[in-house]
Amino acid sequence: MTQNLASMMYVPGNDKEKLSKLEKFPANAIIIDLEDAVPSAQKSSARSSIHEYLKSYQGKHDLWVRVNGQESGLTELDIEQMVSESTRGLVIPKIENGRDIEKIDHQLKSLESKVGIATGSIALMPLIESVKGIYNLQEIISASKRIICLAFGAGDYCRDIGIDWNSQSGTRNPTLIAAKVKLVELSRLNNLVAPHDGVYLDVKNSETLAIEAQFAAEMGFSGKHAIHPDQVAIIRSAFEPSSEQLAWATELITKFEEFERNGVGAFALNGQLVDEAIVKRARDLMSFKNIR
Repeated sequence: MTQNLASMMYVPGNDKEKLSKLEKFPANAIIIDLEDAVPSAQKSSARSSIHEYLKSYQGKHDLWVRVNGQESGLTELDIEQMVSESTRGLVIPKIENGRDIEKIDHQLKSLESKVGIATGSIALMPLIESVKGIYNLQEIISASKRIICLAFGAGDYCRDIGIDWNSQSGTRNPTLIAAKVKLVELSRLNNLVAPHDGVYLDVKNSETLAIEAQFAAEMGFSGKHAIHPDQVAIIRSAFEPSSEQLAWATELITKFEEFERNGVGAFALNGQLVDEAIVKRARDLMSFKNIR
């Protein structure tokens, strides 16, 4: 499974026309949405349609599905229909404790065996959207080895804590920053892929989306979720290495290997001291390039 998930785009699970056009979307991965994008009256039919779509999918995208949260009473029904060879993972909304993750993990093991795919094939991305979820992050992460990445939902988090979510300035809100820092730190502590920032709702405001995405990248997030194809390139440019960064990394690694052969551990490149930490950063950038 690729870990280059910088731009994941939501596609409504009840929109057959959009599902038929997935191969035209430029995102690294697609999240087929059964939750917010699907009205209650259409969730059953959408669930069946997605099930059939996953069984027959032959495209190039990594496919994820956002199921409904535990409070809906639909999570188990959703998951039962979403396990297939084409399913790379599940986005689980409104996760607040490890018990719910353990329950999902157990259900997936049974379904993977039933479908005939290897145990652990289906990854998990818990969506943290409440104070309780932030408080219980370590418990949540420890509940399943399927978790490869966390995601943050600013809208529901702001509603839970009682503050306005102004998406044009939310990246600078100190309360949101504090919550996001915890996702970044706990992800690193547990060797997860760095977390993902949530969606930006104003699809016509590309300038502010770019600012928000860049801020998330600077905080240590590794991606952001899109809701429209036009947002994808903006998000990718914030999280993926630039040509200048890759050129710097290539030159630095080449010089490092040359000096290393001559028994030199630290050296200067363009006036900057290069040590082990700098070399690791350069290699991280090149590794990102190689999984694009």
